Amino acid sequence: MDFVALVKRGWELVWNNKWLILLGILAVLGGSGVAMGSNGANYEYQQPNQPQYAWEGDQGDFDPEDFDFDSGDFDPDDFEFFWPEDVPEPDWDAVAAAVAAIAALGIALVFISIALLCVLIIVFIVLWLIGIIASGGMIAGIDVLDSGGESSFALAWQAGWKKFGRLLGIRLVTWIPVLLIFVVIALMVGVIMGSVVTEVPVIMGTGISLSVILGIVLLGTLGLIIFFLGILRMLADRACMLEDLRVFEAYKRAFIIFRDNILAILLVYSVQLGFMIVIATIFGVPIFFFTCCCCLWPVLLAIMGTFTALFSAVWTLAWQKWTVLHGV
Repeated sequence: MDFVALVKRGWELVWNNKWLILLGILAVLGGSGVAMGSNGANYEYQQPNQPQYAWEGDQGDFDPEDFDFDSGDFDPDDFEFFWPEDVPEPDWDAVAAAVAAIAALGIALVFISIALLCVLIIVFIVLWLIGIIASGGMIAGIDVLDSGGESSFALAWQAGWKKFGRLLGIRLVTWIPVLLIFVVIALMVGVIMGSVVTEVPVIMGTGISLSVILGIVLLGTLGLIIFFLGILRMLADRACMLEDLRVFEAYKRAFIIFRDNILAILLVYSVQLGFMIVIATIFGVPIFFFTCCCCLWPVLLAIMGTFTALFSAVWTLAWQKWTVLHGV
């Protein structure tokens, strides 16, 4: 397979149909794009005016040797408490009002924070769903354009919307390992806590060691599964959009294609990863600058959307080659 030709063809399709970049931007916003101490501030604390104490028996410098506690000369009544003349007596009513105002402000900030968090969650979910549709629309649009047909943003979006339910199911399958990771972590914490409760050194050491070792092995295995499912998910998307397959049928077809073309698929993935590393190296400083400057976010989104559309085109064109080659 000529990978250079795939990239060139994919770039030609994207550049000549720039609405694909818009779909790529929506996919990036929805997270469906193809992508693999101290602050050093110094503070100085100044002691505020404090009540002062004076001893009536001696107004000079304080010397501990002046006191003979065993002789009975020490009398607490010899001390008197007074405020410095330049410090007025606190207005406790004002202090209470200030505390009440701060408490009310804190409660208001808590409710505002919860409301903003709910809004952000809703926005995230909406963008994620939009990204799923946009991802499917790119696949459908690239397939039509490569076969010599005509497509547009509206037609591609309609195609993605039509398969939205299946595309959503394909992504939900990839969340299973994530849930398993949380289960593994919970079991590790439970074993460690149970070992500590026994207070038996041998049991504690054995329990902690076994839980850590098994946890590392299981997490590493789940990491490989997530990597494998990530590749299968991209292939399953294309099986769903291009061959009208349901969720598990799409994964089954994706596994067949992966099994028969494992080296080529890993090579495409490696080329994509290498390309991303090169882009990150070249545009690393500009991307950081764009990220920090809100006014340049549209430029960053345009760049990321272009690369997302390009990689989607490469995988779609490669899928066509693999299915035709093996007559799947």
